Formats: sequence, C-alpha cells, structure tokens
Amino acid sequence: FLMPILPYLTDTRAHLDEALRQAKAAGATSVLYTALHLRGGVKPWFMQWLEHSHPELVPKYRSMYYGNNAYAPKAYRAWLSQRIRPLIRAHGLERGREDPVTGGIRSGAVAAIGPGATPDAAGELPPSFGTPPDPAALF
Repeated sequence: FLMPILPYLTDTRAHLDEALRQAKAAGATSVLYTALHLRGGVKPWFMQWLEHSHPELVPKYRSMYYGNNAYAPKAYRAWLSQRIRPLIRAHGLERGREDPVTGGIRSGAVAAIGPGATPDAAGELPPSFGTPPDPAALF
C-alpha cells in the first residue's frame, strides 16, 4: 500500500519513485495507492497538523477539497494516476486491485483513468492545482 499520498507533500516524482523503489526492494510485486482522504474526526486533526507543520498549504488543501469533501477531486486523482503509472511499470510492479469479496490485494492490469483532467505533456498538474512545491523547500 502506498497510502495516503499527500498532495503537495508526497506526490512528487522523486518521492513516488523512491517509495516504489523501496517497495520493490522489499519484495513487492504490486502496489495499491490513493490520495489522502479525510473522514470524520481525522479531518480536524490533520488540518491542525497541516496548519502547524505546513501553514502555506492550508489554503490549497481547503480550496482543493478538504474544506468541503473527504476525497481528493477526480481531476487530482487522474493527475496522480498519470504520474504514478509509468513509475509503477518502471519498477517492474503491477497496480494492485482489491478483491471485492475479501478486501485482499489481487494483481491486475492498470485500470483506465476515469473522467477528469489529465496532466499536460510534461506531466504537470492542471492549472487549477498550481505547481507542487519542492518537498526540500518545505522543511
């Protein structure tokens, strides 16, 4: 599981590439991933942490989705899929799928991206998301 992927914090190519490298080195053959989602009592706790640790990102998170929704917007999820799928393949991994009966992981082909925005030819975020900051600059 490569979860949760934090927008503007752990969604850079470098971070995802390293996480997948480590997963492969540990023996993984497939990977499940998803962007951060916040439900119930977790949302206030996370937003408090974000305000303390990365106050510059609070407006981005609120405008993206965490202010009104528990899930990342479809456009962001599509962008993340476009970013991570080539990295998954480059590391010789498959995108895992949850078995609907057991909840366990099944290997399988990479699923098609659903409706929503896709990244530009350079793989950058759609303009509505802005450019993620360099993680090294955040600390």
